[in-house]
Amino acid sequence: MIRLLFLIAVLAPQIICFEIINVSTLVNGQNVIDTHSLLANINLGTPPQDIQVMLYFGNDLPNLGQFIFDKSVQGQYSTFDILQEVFKIKSYYDLNSSSTSQIKGNYESNQEQKGGYGERMHGKYVQDIMQIGKIKFNYQFACSQQIVRLNQPYSGGLIFFQKTEDNIFDLMYKQKAIKTADYVLQGSTQIIDQNYNVIGHNLKIIFDLESNSKYYNSPSNQLVANSDLFQMYCYGIYLDGEDISDKIKYRKVQVDQFTNSWSLSSKYIKIPSDLYLIITTKYQQLSSQIIFNCNKCQCKETQKLPVITLITQEYKLTIDPSSYLDEISFDGSCQVNLFQDTYFNFASNLLFNRNIQIMYSKQSNSVRLIGADTIKHMNIEAIKYIFPIFTALILAGLLFTISWSIYQIRNIKLEYIKLKEKLNISLKL
Repeated sequence: MIRLLFLIAVLAPQIICFEIINVSTLVNGQNVIDTHSLLANINLGTPPQDIQVMLYFGNDLPNLGQFIFDKSVQGQYSTFDILQEVFKIKSYYDLNSSSTSQIKGNYESNQEQKGGYGERMHGKYVQDIMQIGKIKFNYQFACSQQIVRLNQPYSGGLIFFQKTEDNIFDLMYKQKAIKTADYVLQGSTQIIDQNYNVIGHNLKIIFDLESNSKYYNSPSNQLVANSDLFQMYCYGIYLDGEDISDKIKYRKVQVDQFTNSWSLSSKYIKIPSDLYLIITTKYQQLSSQIIFNCNKCQCKETQKLPVITLITQEYKLTIDPSSYLDEISFDGSCQVNLFQDTYFNFASNLLFNRNIQIMYSKQSNSVRLIGADTIKHMNIEAIKYIFPIFTALILAGLLFTISWSIYQIRNIKLEYIKLKEKLNISLKL
């Protein structure tokens, strides 16, 4: 019995518990139907209704906002019904069959302008019980009951993860359903069709972390203040080892913007326009976006392409040619996927191409890049303790030097007095 209690005491700190949401792109046979959205299953209502929803990260979001479809939308708009069928969406939330649903008011969506569709819908604001894994919490959402126009598929609804508004983990934490609102994204890929380089993306969202979780071992990188996005600041920017930081005006790195019109492709890299100009001026083959006669992106031109290195508060991040080159298999060419903007964005590349996990912490306004190279510098907290000790040692050294000097001067003085006395005796004789 004592031995068993001892084993429990030893192993208890090592038993780390957390919850996981499994997310993936929609795959139908050998086709990835949707390349820029991630889908997950949630349970909503009482009894629980299993619903598939789209997850969006960042602030490049559909103008319709977050919502959940009620089953009454079926049959209202033929284009929408056809697209939902392609997505194999068969289950919808049923407001009337949930014993815990509470209507909170009328809902009318914003108008979606992307693609000129002018999509709109309306219904009710509803509060009901959502369950993810073992975690249950109250969730208030827009319940779409009537479609005015929808020309795109939206699965069973949309759920957003952004910095400025509460996401589902913030709601769980505020209702004391989980221990922390921090969450970790862990990406992976799967080859769907090797001949046409069709890749599916999978994502694990790890949440409800213990305070002694291994994920907290990576250093915490503070984010840019007063930003609507999870953005880190670059203190150093290098091009093939040359420091060009002073030439770059835009130094922010986005780490949450990866579900948008650029798709989830890990090969799309955005860099600041001033850096893009420097690179394409020096390496003119990059400006055309295509390198011809370069089978599998292995040729003389690609061997000369630059490596970009970024230094943030805690991490060293590199963008090498393999990150932004993509093989065009059918004609032996090589696609260059460097694009210019006012920031760096290669979050998708970090998650899906380099196996780097990203932890988002709103409360501390920080991120952790688990598995990324770190900057080797002394922690500021350690300096606060070491500096007084170092100062004391210097002071002790000075005092010892002064004392030793006084002692030496005193000995010299005594020797001088003795020598003088001897001289006086000699003169008398």
